[in-house]
Amino acid sequence: MKTTCLSTGSHRVIITLAAVVLSASSATAKPLAVRTDLAYAGVPKALEGVCPIQLPKYEGQVKQLLPIDNRRLIVAVYDVPEVVARMDALSGGELVKAVTGFEASEKAGRPNWALYRLPEQIHAKYLAQARREVGELALDDAASFRIAGDGDARDAAPQAPVRVTRTLVSLGGARIPGAHLVDYAHYCLLELPEPLEQGRRYKILVKGRGAVSFVYDETSLVSRAIKVNQAGYLSGAGAKFAYLGAFGYEFGPLDFPQAKTFAVVDVATGKTVFDGPVTLRERDPKFAPTDKEPDPGKRPSMYGEHVYELDLSGLQATGAFFITVPGVGRSWPFRHAPDAYGEAFYTAARGLFHQRAATALDAAHTAWTRPKSSMHDTIYESAHIAFPPHAEAPKGYAIFDVYGATTDRERVTRDVVGGWYDAADWDRNQAHYSAVFDLLNAFEFNPAAFTDAQLRIPESGNGVPDVLDEVRWGLECWRRSQDAKGGVSGFIETNTHPSYEDPKHPYAF
Repeated sequence: MKTTCLSTGSHRVIITLAAVVLSASSATAKPLAVRTDLAYAGVPKALEGVCPIQLPKYEGQVKQLLPIDNRRLIVAVYDVPEVVARMDALSGGELVKAVTGFEASEKAGRPNWALYRLPEQIHAKYLAQARREVGELALDDAASFRIAGDGDARDAAPQAPVRVTRTLVSLGGARIPGAHLVDYAHYCLLELPEPLEQGRRYKILVKGRGAVSFVYDETSLVSRAIKVNQAGYLSGAGAKFAYLGAFGYEFGPLDFPQAKTFAVVDVATGKTVFDGPVTLRERDPKFAPTDKEPDPGKRPSMYGEHVYELDLSGLQATGAFFITVPGVGRSWPFRHAPDAYGEAFYTAARGLFHQRAATALDAAHTAWTRPKSSMHDTIYESAHIAFPPHAEAPKGYAIFDVYGATTDRERVTRDVVGGWYDAADWDRNQAHYSAVFDLLNAFEFNPAAFTDAQLRIPESGNGVPDVLDEVRWGLECWRRSQDAKGGVSGFIETNTHPSYEDPKHPYAF
């Protein structure tokens, strides 16, 4: 089998609608003027080779195309800016006034909390109406969509999808001043009247919203139904699998009767190095039976998908590859090599280093330097009880209140270094033992894989595997918390979430 990569004017990108970049500085405009450009993270050239990933051309509110196969596509429409502008109009301009007024009061050092709460009140009153008035419900109507050829002599008249369904997908926190706390897009799943043809150009138009143009090319257009391990596969592993499947919202699990075979393509040459059958592993797998519900038909779905299996166990070649399935599309690229997981391990372990608590991060070990906080190694005592994970705290137990009311500055332990920060604040707690257990478990499985000077940390070169040095750092603050009776603390906390160097909120065990 030979695979040829088409030239489609593509770009080296990973598409992510969640990376919408908006300008918060434009909140004074009416309606709120924002940028809705997309930010893209480039795929390394070594992972694209001669078959680069295609970036469709987007217009208006249409911000992303997520192909499923040659009959089904997801078109993502982003209209939050229009919804915010409509809410502002319905409120007589009060939304923008509240946003800009609170920003001004905060800069002046006198936050106006009434203005801070006003947008939430405006949302409660006008959000549903604004969403209706910008035409959200039309996205549930197949008549709002048309698919047409894009400059081909064979092009027929534009056609509507056979059926459409839609869901809202969260893109994270609010990105637009005055918007709802959850940023979102409409992911519209279209079922087309006939299969797309390999190599042809198409344009999908969304009435009053915009359009997307693309080439249907199964070597450049990534299908979201093909699931590979993007970290890679170990070439020496005995069993390796990719999967095919998709959840169709209200359409349920999607079938792929056209998916008979798959091919693994070398990105360096565009040639097939391995192929095999697409095999149905299980239709809509259910969770394991329970005493309450032994009937599989009544148990909840595990994935909402029919799971098709692509067995890669026989793949021998090493390098960078992608999978293509006729009638479906291609996968994201992946590496198949003895060190395929090396980068993932290094990145995760360095993530722990960058979260080290009560210490400075210097330029010798990172580009993201940070001074040591004077507040984080002088720890007092409190009456807080570190309830274990299997034992809930009493009803109404408020940890911040306990720390605020019981911290005793007469009882102090100094030089409490060690542990890790998490969740964008500066406390430390017993949940972090899970990272310790994971690192030790990995080391016990294969000690020879972990060496000294592997992670470029301050302890590198001490003769101890770096992963064990990181474990020791994670444990050190708890060792230093131990009292004369042997008790060890489970928390280093204060009465709120202060800034990094806030002297008004001391930390305590």
